[in-house]
Amino acid sequence: TDLNRLGSEMADTEKNIADNTNCMATQDKETKKTTNTLSNERSSYERIRAQNQQELTIRKNDLAVFNFIMEITKCKGKSLLQAANASSLRVCSTEAGYELDFEDPEVQGRISKMMTPRAQRVLDAALGAAFSTKIQEAAALVQGEATTKAAATTPMPVKVTPRPVPVKETPPQSTQWKKCV
Repeated sequence: TDLNRLGSEMADTEKNIADNTNCMATQDKETKKTTNTLSNERSSYERIRAQNQQELTIRKNDLAVFNFIMEITKCKGKSLLQAANASSLRVCSTEAGYELDFEDPEVQGRISKMMTPRAQRVLDAALGAAFSTKIQEAAALVQGEATTKAAATTPMPVKVTPRPVPVKETPPQSTQWKKCV
């Protein structure tokens, strides 16, 4: 009887040991799985953070370029007309797009060093939008009665090549001359 009881207790203890060993193995697997998940999430976070940091740096650099342009072209006093600065900055149209041309080589050098390709694209788009109506007006002048005085007042050096436009033979009733379509 004592041997049976001790044998039974021993079997129960061995069963508990086996159960606890299995439980420990399961917990080890869960710990490894959680550690791997944490590692993957941390890598993903670090990758996204690096991308965001890179984008932030690019945007800060672009902002520095535009702040510099705004500071250089800022009006002196209360006048909106920039008579003193008007000759120091030109907007030039090139095959690559619009560019700012400062007469002061130091200022031009600073802006060239600061200008990123993205800032150049944004500047080109902004200047293109601002001067698109000026280009259309210049093209209308070239097609119509362009005089040297009108061409001299064009605010930026723009090369405009007008395309041939057929003449409309019957003008609208509100006007008394021929109009190009």
